Amino acid sequence: MDDGTEGGIRRGRSDPGSVDRGDLKKAWAHRARPTPPLLFVHGAAHGAWCWDEHFIPWFTERGFQAVALDLRGHGSRRGSPLRWVPLSAYVEDVNEAAAKLERPPVLVGHSVGGSVVERYLSAGGRAAGAVLASPVPHNLVGFAMRYSRANPVRFLTMLATLSFKPMVGTPSAFSIFFSPSMPRNEIARLQAYAQEESFRAFLDGVLTPLARPRPAAVPTLVVTGSEDAMFTVDEERKIADYHRAEFDLLPGIGHDLMLDVGWEGVAERIARFVRSLSSSPASSQETQGSE
Repeated sequence: MDDGTEGGIRRGRSDPGSVDRGDLKKAWAHRARPTPPLLFVHGAAHGAWCWDEHFIPWFTERGFQAVALDLRGHGSRRGSPLRWVPLSAYVEDVNEAAAKLERPPVLVGHSVGGSVVERYLSAGGRAAGAVLASPVPHNLVGFAMRYSRANPVRFLTMLATLSFKPMVGTPSAFSIFFSPSMPRNEIARLQAYAQEESFRAFLDGVLTPLARPRPAAVPTLVVTGSEDAMFTVDEERKIADYHRAEFDLLPGIGHDLMLDVGWEGVAERIARFVRSLSSSPASSQETQGSE
């Protein structure tokens, strides 16, 4: 039965001219664009499918060049060993994808994908800007304590099995990624795409306070939802302050803000940010890492 995927990438209402190249979902317009390309980086237990559901077609229809990749072990790249893959390997994946673009991209990283983008920028990766969407806090102690109190059995099972399956393995568990307004049947549909995640990447996140990425040297936006059940507004605001970034709190939206009810408002906010970059004079930041 057709599950709506091609090579691990969920088909959306894509532009007829869009093509799949390996683990990349690319949508190219056939005219010069005034805005830099967008490179979408998914978070833990997700894949490029989470962007293709709404964002890839939405941005393509508005003339943006939009790319969403599957990090190794995810989506179309499932099957390879994943448990001990470090965050640095995900950074390599992003670097490889960015190198295929003609211009430095605006990187849009969601959750753990935001951590990957932070490290990519810290290592001097080429970028015109960055969007950290529901980013993982630099200190995960608060999240671990909240989750363990609310879900003690799941949390202990995750530690005992070194697996993220307890967090995403059922629609009930997966609902933490969404606001209360998200229809239950939609959560169940999307949960079917959720998958295992690297436990090593989680440990790398825990150790972030010992070796924080450098503050971003490119224009950055941090965007989060008021109904995020995973991270607090204060935790998200601290990330924005650390990077001297713009900060926007969007009402009524949960952690998976690219899939939740109200995702259109998130897309609009990101689009405004990207357009603001094209209207500003070119700076050396736009060619960071490209020399």
